[in-house]
Amino acid sequence: MFPQISSPPSFHTTANIGVERDIARFEELLELPFPLPTDMPDVKRSKAIVAECAKILHDLKAQLSKPENLCSHDELVADARQKLNANVYEYFSICEWERYLIEDTVKVFRPSSIPATPYSGKLLTQRPSDISDRNAYADTLVAAFRGWTRAKVNLWAITTLAPRARLGVMTFGVGGSLRNYSEEDAEQRVEGLLDRIRNSSAREAGTVFRYLRGFVFYEGTQVHLLKPLSRRYWTRTAATGHAPPH
Repeated sequence: MFPQISSPPSFHTTANIGVERDIARFEELLELPFPLPTDMPDVKRSKAIVAECAKILHDLKAQLSKPENLCSHDELVADARQKLNANVYEYFSICEWERYLIEDTVKVFRPSSIPATPYSGKLLTQRPSDISDRNAYADTLVAAFRGWTRAKVNLWAITTLAPRARLGVMTFGVGGSLRNYSEEDAEQRVEGLLDRIRNSSAREAGTVFRYLRGFVFYEGTQVHLLKPLSRRYWTRTAATGHAPPH
């Protein structure tokens, strides 16, 4: 836990920080509560992290000033940002699950927060997910359950896609042989699974099943997760929402 630092809340000192406009004035940033290395539990390590961040920025400035790096600006900045992020995470003791939330917020949720229209290119949450998104989701889900249960048996996940229905069914299983994440297009198989879910679920009179867009169906040693194929449903943050806390 970080020590409590007396400072006016940032929402009370600026009209920009915390709202949709990403303008932050220098003097306002200086007023934000920030624990210095001497305020941290591990003072020596915290000072080393600050020194490393300074070195990364100095090195970046030197590299950008070289004529031969004129066309490498974006790559150099991206590399420096990645190193800085890792140091900031360590400085604040941000755990792996919190990193997922931060990164998904920056890359997916925040750009989608105020779209100009429902068809805006910035509405990333509504874009179709791809196999890398679903693979990351599956890996996160499997890792979360493995850490929680400490089970010795194999845990695995596969996804069956129904592109026309814009649905995916991820099957999370326990036991059997070790297998890598895989996908297959099988519209009829998804429809068959939906029929099994429909027949096994208690329904109120008049319920229309076709409106269901998120469902968890337990079947023996397997769990079927019915999800739309939109990007928002296949983030690492969404995967941690399915996992028990640990």
